[in-house]
Amino acid sequence: VDVLAAEPATSSPLLDAPNVIVTPHLAATTTQAIDRMDVGAAAEVLRVLRGEAPANPVLPKERTT
Repeated sequence: VDVLAAEPATSSPLLDAPNVIVTPHLAATTTQAIDRMDVGAAAEVLRVLRGEAPANPVLPKERTT
């Protein structure tokens, strides 16, 4: 388990389970992850500058008024 509802974990049934290993949520801080985020962001900028749609657009919420 690398993600709990509250971190740092101070009380959780998972902490006492004999068949569970709890680790800090650090996957995004590896060199490989940072490199992939940098390259991915640059690729998206280039995609939009070429006039293409972004791969993962974030659409604004629709107005209800």
